[in-house]
Amino acid sequence: MKQYFVHNGFSAGSGKLPADPQLISEHDADKLMQFAGLEPKHVSNLTPPAQFAEEGDWLFRLFANNRFLCYADPMLFNHACPRKKGEPLALNW
Repeated sequence: MKQYFVHNGFSAGSGKLPADPQLISEHDADKLMQFAGLEPKHVSNLTPPAQFAEEGDWLFRLFANNRFLCYADPMLFNHACPRKKGEPLALNW
């Protein structure tokens, strides 16, 4: 089952997998896509990455220093921290 993840770039080894993906709730992903002007088709593939923020801006900080959003199968991220894959980022909009 696919889920929404934010990340800040790709791992050096693969070049195609987010280096440190963080799960976010579907509600927060919907709100983020509306705010950033993204559509599901923009986030449904890992590449090209769907950028929602620039480094240093408030969205970047709100989403734990991440700037890309993707909708992917968490099984792709075996390399990721189990806590970040299993527990959505707690956001205070």
